Amino acid sequence: VHPPLCTFGCHFLVPDLHVSPSSSLLGLRYRHFGRHASSIRFIAVFVVNGAAGWQAVVEMNMLHQTEKIMAVKMKVQTRLGIGFGMVLLLLALVSTVSIVRLASFNHILGELADDRVPKIIAGSEWLYQLMKTSRHARTILLLDSDEEIRKEVEKINEDNKVTYGKVEHLQRSVVTPSGKAALQKVLNLRDAYMPHEQAFLQLVASGDKAGARTMLMQNMRPRQNEYILALHDFIESQNVLIQTAQEEAAAEYHTSRLMLMVLSLLALAAGCAGAWLIARNLLRQFGGEPD
Repeated sequence: VHPPLCTFGCHFLVPDLHVSPSSSLLGLRYRHFGRHASSIRFIAVFVVNGAAGWQAVVEMNMLHQTEKIMAVKMKVQTRLGIGFGMVLLLLALVSTVSIVRLASFNHILGELADDRVPKIIAGSEWLYQLMKTSRHARTILLLDSDEEIRKEVEKINEDNKVTYGKVEHLQRSVVTPSGKAALQKVLNLRDAYMPHEQAFLQLVASGDKAGARTMLMQNMRPRQNEYILALHDFIESQNVLIQTAQEEAAAEYHTSRLMLMVLSLLALAAGCAGAWLIARNLLRQFGGEPD
């Protein structure tokens, strides 16, 4: 095809098309013509190069369409990856917060079950043994049989052995300053009480009931009352710790519930927003719903 004729034909069909004087396929340059660019290119090249360049143009157009599809595919993969990654990240965040909060809640419950409640039980059993000792001592003064008195004395000694075990357990387990102070007060009063109890038992063993009665009423009983009151104070101090732990557990529950509700709502909102944005961009890119 003659070059001037090629140039005239191209500008006649495509006014914005520029053709080099060589009229070769590689010399053909065209601008963006919207959705009809591919058809205009076929017409222009056919006019310029004739049927000989048609096959090359078809191959070049197929290559261009393939590259365009691959670019769209990469963009779709990236967008979907970002969307699903965001959802998974929010899910991991909610799961992490749940695990951390559950661990804190479990620590509070474990402290109640393994530490504070057993101290209350040990203190209550200590108090129970002390009350039993007081009852056995009064019973001795009412008995006349030496065998029955001996049995009551043995019961007092057994109560003291049980009390020793409770004291050792509490000395090992009490760690708070208030608990240690309350326990130390009980131990001091116990040390002041025990010599009078031993003196009472010695008087009973010697058969001096009158002296034993005097020891019980004037020496043993007043100190025993102080001992009991101090033990009550110690148990109450442990009750305060349990009440504090209950309040901490309730606060932990309410805080965890609020955080999980907020994070769940944020995750739901972010997931919906991400899905809507990705769908809108894909529809705009594909020009509508694919068949």
